[in-house]
Amino acid sequence: PGFNSQVQLIKLGLDGKLL
Repeated sequence: PGFNSQVQLIKLGLDGKLL
């Protein structure tokens, strides 16, 4: 579960940087 949440946070961070 921890790894999954980390991946989600990373994806959100990348999306935020792109946006």
